[in-house]
Amino acid sequence: MLTVTSTQWVLLALDGETVVGHAMAVRADGQAVDIGVVVADAYQYRGVGRRLAHELSAVLTASGSTRVRCDVLQENQVVLEWSRRFLADSRLEPDGETITVCGTLAGYKEIGCSAAGPAATAPSAKPV
Repeated sequence: MLTVTSTQWVLLALDGETVVGHAMAVRADGQAVDIGVVVADAYQYRGVGRRLAHELSAVLTASGSTRVRCDVLQENQVVLEWSRRFLADSRLEPDGETITVCGTLAGYKEIGCSAAGPAATAPSAKPV
C-alpha cells in the first residue's frame, strides 16, 4: 500500500512484475471516500478486483472511513451487483452512461477472501 498523502491510497495487483490491477481511494470529505478499482481485461473474473476491493476496504476501515462512493458504467453489472450485495444501504444514482454508487463501508466485511474462493487463483495484491 502506498499512502500518497494522508487522504489518498493506492494498491496494486501484480502478476510477477506486471501490474494487472489497481485500487485507489481519495478522502472526499469527513469519513467518505471516492474509490476506484481497475483490472486488466485478461485478469477479469479471476478474483483480482474482489481481492483489491477487500484489501482497500481493510485499509479504509482502519483509517476511519465509513462511506464510499464510486462511478460505474451502467453496463458493468458485476460491480453494480457487488454494490447491492455488500455495501450496507447501497444507493444507486443514474447519471447518463454511469451510475454513482454510494454505501456504508462496514457492510463489506461480509465478503472476506478465503483460500477456497476465487481470489485464491488471483495474482497477489502487493503494497506499492
